[in-house]
Amino acid sequence: MQTQKLVYTVNEAAKALGISLPVAYELCNREDFPAVRVSSKRIVIPVDALNQWLMQKAGHKSN
Repeated sequence: MQTQKLVYTVNEAAKALGISLPVAYELCNREDFPAVRVSSKRIVIPVDALNQWLMQKAGHKSN
């Protein structure tokens, strides 16, 4: 049974967005980006929040 991921690592988010890893880390430092620091060395990005953020940046209203 395969479960759907709830969060991406920064590397996975970078691949999903088609951006470089350094750019993904820059996004994680933005206040409007939905990155969650779960420890001093671990950042995750909730998949649903990333999709909402992307749609908002693209000019679409979220449900």
